[in-house]
Amino acid sequence: MDAQQIPGQRERAGLIKVPRSQKAISALTKVTREDFHTLELGDDSYYWMEPARVAAHPEWILDPGEIVGRVMSHQKAPDLVFTKTDFLPEGSRTGLSGGVPENKQGFFVESSKIPGLGLLKMGDRFDLLAGLPEEAQGEQEAEFGLLAGGVKVRGGKPIPVSGVRLLVQDAQMVAITRGRDMTTQGVMNLPESSIRSRSQDGAAQITIAIDAEEAVPLTQALAAGRMIHCVAKSGRGPTKTGASGRAKIAGMIPFPATSRAVKAFTRLTAEDLADPDTGELRTYFFPPDKIQEAWIGSVTDLIGRVVARDISAGFIFSPGDLATGDALIKDVRKFQRLTSDDLADPKSASQFIGRVAAADFEAGTVVNELHLLAPNAAVMAIKAYQRIEPNHLADPISAKKLIGRVVSMDVVSGSAIDDSDLLPPDAASGISGGTPPGRMAISVDMAKVEGVSRLNRGDHFDLLATFPLKPGDAFTVLGTSVQFSGGVISQAELKDRARNELLAEGVVVVDVDETTATIAVRPNEVPRITKALTLGISVFALARSRQSGGAAKPKTSTLKSDPNPVDRIRVIEEIVGDRRKVRVFATDKKPTD
Repeated sequence: MDAQQIPGQRERAGLIKVPRSQKAISALTKVTREDFHTLELGDDSYYWMEPARVAAHPEWILDPGEIVGRVMSHQKAPDLVFTKTDFLPEGSRTGLSGGVPENKQGFFVESSKIPGLGLLKMGDRFDLLAGLPEEAQGEQEAEFGLLAGGVKVRGGKPIPVSGVRLLVQDAQMVAITRGRDMTTQGVMNLPESSIRSRSQDGAAQITIAIDAEEAVPLTQALAAGRMIHCVAKSGRGPTKTGASGRAKIAGMIPFPATSRAVKAFTRLTAEDLADPDTGELRTYFFPPDKIQEAWIGSVTDLIGRVVARDISAGFIFSPGDLATGDALIKDVRKFQRLTSDDLADPKSASQFIGRVAAADFEAGTVVNELHLLAPNAAVMAIKAYQRIEPNHLADPISAKKLIGRVVSMDVVSGSAIDDSDLLPPDAASGISGGTPPGRMAISVDMAKVEGVSRLNRGDHFDLLATFPLKPGDAFTVLGTSVQFSGGVISQAELKDRARNELLAEGVVVVDVDETTATIAVRPNEVPRITKALTLGISVFALARSRQSGGAAKPKTSTLKSDPNPVDRIRVIEEIVGDRRKVRVFATDKKPTD
């Protein structure tokens, strides 16, 4: 427009009045009447144009009432006509909030934080991407969700390749401010300021319009000092919205996936399924024809479950990838009591809690009764003649009848205990309890009894001693005035020789340690045994057979002591006054034991 389009009053007949800006109007401010009409100019404040020319521009606003009070969508230079695109929608507020499009949020960022962002003008559209050098340099593992034809999505938008994080998509520039100055035409349009005022006003602040869910990842990236890149979209042709990303996944079905690798037999947590930057669920979208029937689509069916093997990032779960409730999630040692922490699902496998493992088992083993000790099994070694305590048993409640009983033998860990392993109910603990009725317990040095070291607890045996015999010594003590009478005593019977004597029969081994054996004998056998051991006589332990069909506990032994010749000799001593006479004669009487 020029001065020729402002004719004098006489020349305005048939022309149309068109409002024009009288001065520069700032963006995001309300238009006042003074912005297009001044008292000084009056009607000359308007352009006066031929009807044909006005008809060629239907976008021009001719009614001043449609201009006053409207909020400018951009900065407007002087001497320009008004169009509908000059204004924000009716009802918009003034200021920066008015420049934020509907369904968007305003975000403020320093111009130095995102290179190039300050060069954009109001309404320009762009994306913001963050570089992740540590992710790009690391060895990238193929993600199952991608290989299966899925689209990885964050905030309803597809995620680009690894090493790049799409922070903001289809954002809009609103304005740039520094101190009290504001422009919507890029940072270059801000007035130059002195170094002093620049330090007082601070850095230029850029207001951009982004989606609500994009505020958190953008804030995190800025706080982490990420290099953020601005990708401006073309301004040519009709403006397109940012629906392309969402349109890409329209009609697809979402499935939760792991956001990081998970070790086998680990219980899934929210962190395993959440994006590390935004905290939202890691999701893959699949077209219906790519979906496998067994895939799990609900995150509530995953959290708290235990994975049955190592799982990589981006994995879509099926039931077979999860451990059953009765599977172990830890290695369990032999005789270890199972706890709720050892099982994948303690609720469904509660019958195994408190049971004792019969062997070593690795994580992943599905527990059954064959893997567990019987309730009456010992979980630790029990010494013979020891009283059974509750902690000795795999299940002290089910096997409570065994508690307090005394075992008759050494019980090894893992073995079941029954009545044959126990002493009578009223038996005392210790050696006295292991001593049979009518017997006495005596401890002997195994080095002094040949063969006893080879016997075990409960074995039966006889004790045989070999005494040196000198019959002639019996006459020597009588003196020289000895008269032999009666039967003949052969010289062979008077020679030195050895004599076997049965010290004890049916002896029972009560206990054995490294050097001593405790044995049970009859009371009348104790003196003979102690005498033989004290004199250093050779004593032998003769074990009795315990084989099937044999007599394990015969009442009497077939062994007999050798006859003693001295027992056949009878001595009569006669003393008359000072005369002493000794008569010795033989008898046929058999010696008694």
